[in-house]
Amino acid sequence: MKTPMTFLNSTSLAANFLGIASFACFLFIAFLTISAGKAISSEAPETTSASGFAVVELFTSQGCSSCPPADRLLNDFATAYKDQPVYLLSFHVDYWDYLGWKDPFSDQAWSDRQRRYAQAFRSSRIYTPQMIVNGNDEFVGSRRQQAKSSIERSLKKSIPAGELTTSTVTADQRITVLIGNLKAFEGNRLNVALVQRQVANDVSRGENRGRHLVHANVVRDFKSLRLTGQDQETVTLSLPENTSANDMECIVYAQEKGTMKIVAAARAETSDISENSPQSADR
Repeated sequence: MKTPMTFLNSTSLAANFLGIASFACFLFIAFLTISAGKAISSEAPETTSASGFAVVELFTSQGCSSCPPADRLLNDFATAYKDQPVYLLSFHVDYWDYLGWKDPFSDQAWSDRQRRYAQAFRSSRIYTPQMIVNGNDEFVGSRRQQAKSSIERSLKKSIPAGELTTSTVTADQRITVLIGNLKAFEGNRLNVALVQRQVANDVSRGENRGRHLVHANVVRDFKSLRLTGQDQETVTLSLPENTSANDMECIVYAQEKGTMKIVAAARAETSDISENSPQSADR
């Protein structure tokens, strides 16, 4: 027969045992949690040190009354993203020229480029203003918030394939661009665009009759070639009449042929001063 004292001692021992068992259980759960955390962490994609970029292509026309808001938006972006890897291009299509005003910056080649995007998107229509970011995100070009969100998302993405390098030499109304670090992009298209930072003119006929239109980064010359494994390529662009290299910049970007997704981009500044060696350009 147990005395009260014996009963108390047994109770204390049982309590101690339960406490030890609870602590052991806590340690086991903590170990499982830490292990699970390590497993999740090891499966997370590795990021690179390079920041993202955004190539913004606007398809527009001075013959389209819906385009001026998109043109103003691109002008705003030229200021807002001046020091960031955001590359703006304004392609003026020619299929609105029949409405009574021939856009002086229009080119059939830009219309054909937009049609290639439509094929890649499996779409049966082309329209203006259309904005396309990094070759795979398209929307109405005047939608400010959608455009800004697309650019910001692109800037946060890593660049797994590496970065392009660029340098330029200007002579005799021609700009020669040297592009390096191309081996990683073999099989893709290399696009080199000469853009005029700002142009403006008065429209006397058509849907925008009586308006003074201002455009940013208008494409004035454009070359595209297939990358075949060389580490460097040299592309020569022509300055339009009555323009200066000081008003231009070159935008270089690598693009998948089928999907039209843009995988790398860089900028090359231009100058009217000819030099014996290429001048370095920012990214």
